[in-house]
Amino acid sequence: PKAAQQIVLDLKGKLETSQMTIKSHKQLDEVEDALRALGYKPREIDRIVKQLDAKKPTEVLVKDALKLLGKK
Repeated sequence: PKAAQQIVLDLKGKLETSQMTIKSHKQLDEVEDALRALGYKPREIDRIVKQLDAKKPTEVLVKDALKLLGKK
């Protein structure tokens, strides 16, 4: 039982981090899709997505991406 408790404690932090990472990737994928639908080239999209803060909501990320694309 002690070993099982330790395993649960060890995995707890890793699972939360993994879920955040999955959510961040999903949001960035949605931003990429939105930019692609607007006609931006993959090269431009890749450059901009790398500069975004994935902790923000998707809507904010799209706005930020458009602002960055407008500054080129």
